[in-house]
Amino acid sequence: MKQAIGVIAFLLILILWATAAVNNRCVVCQKNITQRVYLFTSPYAADKQPVCGACAQLDTTCSICMLPMRSGFTKLPDGRLLCASDTKEAVLTQDALDEIYREVKRDLFRMLAGNVLPDKNVIVELAGRNDLERLVRIQRFPHDKNVTLGVTETRGKGAQFEHRIYILSGLRKSRVAAVCAHEYTHAWLHENVVAGRKLDSDTIEGFCELVAFKLVSDRNDAAEKKIILDNSYTTGQIHSLVKAEDRYRFPEIVKWMKDGVDEKVDLGNTARVLVRKNDDPIQVAWQPAKPTAVPDTLVLRGISGTPQRRFALVNDTTLERGEQAKVRVGSSNVVVRCVEIADASVVLTVNGAPQQTRLSLQR
Repeated sequence: MKQAIGVIAFLLILILWATAAVNNRCVVCQKNITQRVYLFTSPYAADKQPVCGACAQLDTTCSICMLPMRSGFTKLPDGRLLCASDTKEAVLTQDALDEIYREVKRDLFRMLAGNVLPDKNVIVELAGRNDLERLVRIQRFPHDKNVTLGVTETRGKGAQFEHRIYILSGLRKSRVAAVCAHEYTHAWLHENVVAGRKLDSDTIEGFCELVAFKLVSDRNDAAEKKIILDNSYTTGQIHSLVKAEDRYRFPEIVKWMKDGVDEKVDLGNTARVLVRKNDDPIQVAWQPAKPTAVPDTLVLRGISGTPQRRFALVNDTTLERGEQAKVRVGSSNVVVRCVEIADASVVLTVNGAPQQTRLSLQR
């Protein structure tokens, strides 16, 4: 018995030693690292990648996986470099782009069904980094040339819209799909948002990222999901929109983008996506109180939703049961938690006080 235990222990030691040896192998030169290990982060690797000191000093880096390269890489016309592995995955021809775009458009037509869907008036083509930088300079909304992977140009108005989408060449197929979804959504917004609707530029980009996020989620692409969520490009609006979409479902977010009241989504009060300028009275029957923008006291201004899921409009903040948020009262704020919503009243706690406050609709 002792001999058997000794053999097992020896095998475990061998396994641990072999694992350690593999983990200390440089991902660039494939040699065992005997001195200092440098850990590189790659968007397409779950763990940090070990690199030896010599390879860490290389000035040739793959523009996709962000890892150093010694040989076998491809140089694109705009100067970007691709490692051998990413060269195989890269979209470098118009035919390859067209195939990916057709599949993306098919999925987005299903996702955005019931709305105007740009189709024959959209042209999609590959572009180099220099071409995108030139286009970025004339865009209305700000772009970071270091993270911009696509640009959409829209001309015309009404039924005469024409959209031209440029996608950066040399990206992985999965990334191209996400960028196609993002840029197509820009075209979709031009043709669906009601006249006069004001939207924060980060919210516009955030919604485009939300559509891309849903696309890659449906395809179970964990790497692309992480890239979208980790990107600070939308200044947090992607996280607000993902939270709102998870709580209220995508069709409600689409309606809010088209005809909402607010210009952006507040992470702490995502229920505001249910407030739209032209609410359907059958679905959302607001009953306004006295016409004051921000009352000096807490006022229940309306109740909406269904008996199974109601929403209360208190001053300028929409709450559902169990939700807590800051509510403006005059020139200050109070922290309100919604305890219960009835047909014509709401029960709240204010600033954490133990007693409850009941507000009723003013008829």
